[in-house]
Amino acid sequence: MTTQDDPKTLRSAVSQQAAGRSYSRPDNSPSRYERAAETARPAVQAGSNSGGGGSQPRFRFEKLGVWQDALLLSRQCMETLQKLRAEGQTEWAARFQEDLWLVSASIAEGASRGSDQDFNGFLDDAQGRLIRLASHLYVAIELAWLSANEAEGMLDLIDRLVGRIFALRRSMSQRQEANGSRARGVSAGSAQK
Repeated sequence: MTTQDDPKTLRSAVSQQAAGRSYSRPDNSPSRYERAAETARPAVQAGSNSGGGGSQPRFRFEKLGVWQDALLLSRQCMETLQKLRAEGQTEWAARFQEDLWLVSASIAEGASRGSDQDFNGFLDDAQGRLIRLASHLYVAIELAWLSANEAEGMLDLIDRLVGRIFALRRSMSQRQEANGSRARGVSAGSAQK
């Protein structure tokens, strides 16, 4: 393994990209991590699908704004996590990262379920994890691991995502109620005949 392929170099590249800085290897060739990520990465960017030139996402969850916001939150939090790890807060960072990644995973898994009721349960889990993330951030501020300014953008995005998930859950609930009313009306009408 060359020094350009080691995980520390990759972490540096990720943190530079998260901070909006570009990173390039000294010889401008892709690392084995970049090559592996490129071949495994679903083509979500710009709503395009790499398969056959169509613009349809591969999975249902890719179309959901709440899942896309969860990815944005993950990207936004990675630099902070790396900073805290470097300062020795590895256990806190590991717990935070687990909840962070499980937000988008819960949304994705729920979207793959066969019913809105099942999906709602996974959205409930994602919402709970977001509240836990906000609590983690307030603890980090209280212990002076993060400044309020450092946490503000993440807290704003968490708040926005909680609101969007709540709105999605409410919309699904209203749709279920409407479908239930129609089903009762159909069965009542057929019973009169």
